[in-house]
Order: sequence, then C-alpha cells, then structure tokens
Amino acid sequence: MNLKVKRYSILTVLIILSWVAVNGCSTNNKPTELSSSVLTVKYDSLMHSIVTPNIEGANSLMKDYSASEKLVLGGEALENFKLTDSEYIETDSSKKLILTGLYDSNNLKIEKSVRLQISNKYPDVVIKNVTYKNLSDSSVEIVGWVNEDYNIKTVARNFTEILVLPKRFLFRQQETGLLL
Repeated sequence: MNLKVKRYSILTVLIILSWVAVNGCSTNNKPTELSSSVLTVKYDSLMHSIVTPNIEGANSLMKDYSASEKLVLGGEALENFKLTDSEYIETDSSKKLILTGLYDSNNLKIEKSVRLQISNKYPDVVIKNVTYKNLSDSSVEIVGWVNEDYNIKTVARNFTEILVLPKRFLFRQQETGLLL
C-alpha cells in the first residue's frame, strides 16, 4: 500500500469519526426541556429532572437533577433510564415534550415514557404522564412507583425567603400508568 492511499484512508477514518462524534446515536440534538414564562423542566441523559423558575428574582429550589420517577421492583428501585428519544410539539394552545428512555440490565428491559404539557393559558401548571412498559422476555413484579421525588435545597434562612414563586405555581402529576 503506498503512502498516498494510507493518508487517504486515515483522513477518511478521521472524517467518519468526527461525524459520529458530532451526530452519533445520542439524543444530544433532541429537546430535553419544556419551558413557560414561569418555569422550566429539564431532563438529562438518564431521564433525571430539575425544575427551575423563570421569574425574575425567584430562587431555584433545586441544586441538582433528581431521579424524580422510580419504578420499584422487589428491593430495587429503577431510576436510571437512558434517554433514547424525545419530541417537542408546540400548538396554539400548549407546549408538549415527550421523552422515552430504556432501563436495560440483567435481562430486564423496561421502557419509560414521560409526557409533559404546559398550557399557554396556565403557564405555571405542568401536566405530567409517566408510563412504563416491560420489554423483557419475562414478567416482572411491581412493588410500587415513586413520582415527583425532588431534592429541595436548603438555602433560605427562613421559609418565607423560599416562597418567591406565584401562588398558582404547581408541579402536578395528572396520572401514572403501568403497562407491564
């Protein structure tokens, strides 16, 4: 193989690796947050979330992302679902974010879907629907599930310093369904 062919092959490999690094098989370019004038809900690559205020002067109540939804099987809580897909939908009346993730370990495959919606009429209310689907070859025993398990930071000297969000600020779950 002559030197010119080797250089061409190495250059081709570097270009392909660069493209994979930028575009890859990840969800890096997919939306992972839903915002209104009042708040933003953000998700990371493990489908952990954080809620932050968008109101001037409001203190954030959360320091880090939390595994806010967990599926409990026996003595194990499944909380790390690798984000596989996301979709953002905006209409005249609302904004929606649909996230899908997968827990895949020891022959156990569970798909998690999170659907968030903020109505333009009520920008301080998030409607949330979480579902789980068993993709394993065998049945699983569900002991329970946890929703809205957020770690609130303690930064205020007294409770009134935290309450800078409007009265109508809510983070409410509409329903949770198990599809196993």
